[in-house]
Amino acid sequence: MQIKSLARAGLTVVSMFATLATSANADEALDRELKSLAGTWKFVSLKSDGDEAPAHVFEKWRVTFKGDEMITSGGDQPNESSRSRYKVAPSASPKTIDLESLDEKTRGKKLIGIYKLDAGRLSICLGEGKGAAPQGRPRPTEFDGDADHTLFVLERVEEQSAE
Repeated sequence: MQIKSLARAGLTVVSMFATLATSANADEALDRELKSLAGTWKFVSLKSDGDEAPAHVFEKWRVTFKGDEMITSGGDQPNESSRSRYKVAPSASPKTIDLESLDEKTRGKKLIGIYKLDAGRLSICLGEGKGAAPQGRPRPTEFDGDADHTLFVLERVEEQSAE
């Protein structure tokens, strides 16, 4: 009887350590992913509802990942920006990204999407087209900018060194 209790206690301890190790590995993977996203990115392409936007529309736009915020800036108004809180799941396949608006007019609006980092480019596909996106639209499963999706491809902006 005592041996069975010891065995159960031992299994419980081993299970707890395995859970902690798995959680620590997941946290490390998330930290690595957040570091790989951190910084400023410029738009390379933008496609929504099947329509490719011309480069002059987005050439000045920038996306900056800082902490848990994604800041989009550089539109028609130089001082105008849009802020969202973001969460990623790098272990999902495809990797997922969830955005929640922090802006006054759209505070709390949520968008869900997928993303990938490939050869220095970041692709994000959101379940939103050009029209008003209803809450609850399904997460994209493919990287396309077709019906009810917006796909943007970004490249990292090289930091300017002060010389």
